[in-house]
Amino acid sequence: MDYVKEEAARRLAAGLRLDERTAGHIRGVGCERSVLNRADGSCRWSQGQSSVLVGVFGPMECPRWSERIDRAAVEVEVAPASGLAASAHVQLSAVVRDVLEPVIMTQ
Repeated sequence: MDYVKEEAARRLAAGLRLDERTAGHIRGVGCERSVLNRADGSCRWSQGQSSVLVGVFGPMECPRWSERIDRAAVEVEVAPASGLAASAHVQLSAVVRDVLEPVIMTQ
């Protein structure tokens, strides 16, 4: 553990971030549209090794548990690129839905 702290201190003293980038260097950014064949709309946003894939499907019938009479339902699924989703992914899905739902035109 001491080695990790010493290495972090060394990088910061040299003006580097922990991932070896300088303060003014940003990771590469990319955006692609229409990446999912079966979606009505889709997009992939990437920055460095992180990426977000979004698909829009609908209108369609939704399960009774998510049906709303006065507006459209918004479903969010957060999952890792590989492996199984954990409970943290389910919690993050709910947070993302709660943040995005008010700004999506659902009526």
